[in-house]
Amino acid sequence: MNDIHPLRRAYDAAEREVAPRVESLLRSGEFTATTTWITKVRRRIGRGIAAASADIWHLVNLPAGTDVKRLRNQVGSLDREVRQLRLHLERIRHAQFDGGDNSGTTADSERSARPRTPRSRA
Repeated sequence: MNDIHPLRRAYDAAEREVAPRVESLLRSGEFTATTTWITKVRRRIGRGIAAASADIWHLVNLPAGTDVKRLRNQVGSLDREVRQLRLHLERIRHAQFDGGDNSGTTADSERSARPRTPRSRA
């Protein structure tokens, strides 16, 4: 028992006294309700700050974080569409070269190779 450092013995004694009380507090309904309330308040305050900062950025004619996120989503969507169009055109060209005739370039396949007009998001 003399091999244990005095600070370690003091820590162990304090833990034996404090740990049961802390555990009972953490398992109480009041703690859960308080934690939930604090989380909701923090989220509400965070949303208010985000909205206010977006308004400030818009006042000085700069994009806010939500604008950048929306633009990133749009660029990703356009990138996927361009990739699909490129694959479609490669298939048409491959069919032309392999077939030796123009049967792969019907009006329907040329029409489907054209990019669609983007829909307006209102």
